[in-house]
Amino acid sequence: MKKSSSRRYSQRKQELIKKRGAKNWSFREEQFCMGIAEELRSGELGKNLSDEELVEMLALLLMSCKNSIVRVQDKRKKTYYEKPHQFTDKYSMISEIIHKKEFLESWIYHYKKYKEKSMRLEYRPILWRINSNNGYLLENIEAQAYGENTAQRMIERRSQPCIALVVSKVDSTAILIESPSATNAVARINEVVELCLTRSNLQGKLLLLICFYS
Repeated sequence: MKKSSSRRYSQRKQELIKKRGAKNWSFREEQFCMGIAEELRSGELGKNLSDEELVEMLALLLMSCKNSIVRVQDKRKKTYYEKPHQFTDKYSMISEIIHKKEFLESWIYHYKKYKEKSMRLEYRPILWRINSNNGYLLENIEAQAYGENTAQRMIERRSQPCIALVVSKVDSTAILIESPSATNAVARINEVVELCLTRSNLQGKLLLLICFYS
């Protein structure tokens, strides 16, 4: 009886590995995602996905959570190493993330597009740090397609350092922000004064960015 059970587990595990595209995907991880899928199934966000798609979408998110924890511990990942991470466990991380409605909406959007594009890597949803100077904190992560993330990082690497001067219209107080790129400056401005700027609002390479807020 034990041999039969072990054989079924082995076959099931191999199926999961092949389906998820992850070398170390386990039966435990699958069961965990199935449990969360059950929680989401009755909600608004989960109603347009099949049971199989819900589990697959969550599996991708769980793997991204796992990868984010590994990155900040890997000395070879210079842009991630020793950056603060709010979690030490992928299971607790995903359990918190799924309750961020805007994030989950975005993740599902990118997941659907990923499926529509025949699961091409450039469309795979991943975790993106809004401010690359900070680590993986709930308020600093968004869902983004792998291709967009790669392009964004290339822009930041090629960008020149930017100084942002943010001035209050009310009392003329000013905040000076030094950033490695205009993109990073925009993220930090939004973080400090919530202006909701985007890099697309700006033109060309910027050395100095001046913003006024009420």
